[in-house]
Amino acid sequence: MGRRCFFRRLSHRGLLPDICHPQSKVGRRVSFFSWLIKRIFGHRTFTHSLIFLVLIAVLTGMIPGTIGVMIQYGAFIGMISHYVLDMLTSRGIQLFYPIDATIRFPFHTRTGSWLGEGSVNVLCIAWVTYYGMSMAGI
Repeated sequence: MGRRCFFRRLSHRGLLPDICHPQSKVGRRVSFFSWLIKRIFGHRTFTHSLIFLVLIAVLTGMIPGTIGVMIQYGAFIGMISHYVLDMLTSRGIQLFYPIDATIRFPFHTRTGSWLGEGSVNVLCIAWVTYYGMSMAGI
């Protein structure tokens, strides 16, 4: 598997929390399951919670070998970044579901707005810069 394919697959792990939204990329692939989750839990509740994060970590931890570890790390990093980015929106997430408390950053924006997309880009550039410098030993 080439590097590009590997990183592309890891980036899709961050889409998993949106399985509760039937119109999302992952929701369209498993439409009935997505509809059922949304019907039972709603959007940005269970699938955006610490419980779901732990559940996915346990399930991916059962995959044997090095590939299992890579999938587990990819899922964890992707989901954490998804949670953080959704906390930047005005709607926020229910991180401590089933406790009914919406968690969002004090500075939040609308999804798709110039400010929202710009802040996401700045955060991504900052993370890539930090990661690149740490890999280079700087």
